[in-house]
Amino acid sequence: MSDARSLAIYERDFRNQIPKNKQGKPFKSNKKFPEKPVAGKFYFDIDSDTLYYYDGKYNEVTKETLKNFLPSS
Repeated sequence: MSDARSLAIYERDFRNQIPKNKQGKPFKSNKKFPEKPVAGKFYFDIDSDTLYYYDGKYNEVTKETLKNFLPSS
C-alpha cells in the first residue's frame, strides 16, 4: 500500500478524533518504531496502517477501541 493511501486511512479513521496534543508523528515500522516515544501519545504505522497508543508499551488501537484510550469528556 502506498504511503499516501495509508496516511489517508489515518486521516479518515483516526486523526480528527485524537486531540492534537496526543498526536505523535506517523512512522514507518520497516525503519523502526519512534526512537523516543512520548507516553500518552498515539503513533500511526504507515507500513501496517496500524494506530498505536504508547504508555510505556505500544498498544494497538482500532476505530472501535479508540475511545478507550481517550480521556472522558
